[in-house]
Amino acid sequence: MRARGYEIAAIETSVRSVDLFDWRPRFPVCLMFGHEVDGLRPELLGLADTFVRIPMLGVKHSLNVATAGGVVLFELLRKYRELVRASG
Repeated sequence: MRARGYEIAAIETSVRSVDLFDWRPRFPVCLMFGHEVDGLRPELLGLADTFVRIPMLGVKHSLNVATAGGVVLFELLRKYRELVRASG
């Protein structure tokens, strides 16, 4: 994917993660979602250009992967539409 010009983004909470709402994706984007408990395998994390976290309040700091996917895809689509509008 990288050779084809995609930004590879791991949706994962880590010390390197950027907040989803602060992330400025470089389109096209390839998203990697991990297991709800175990996250992404280390070999996949090593492929990521960017780490993105979904900001959450409260005690629990994880979402099931289907919910996380919906949140991230919605925000990514919003940013893409904003980019298209701005470019013309």
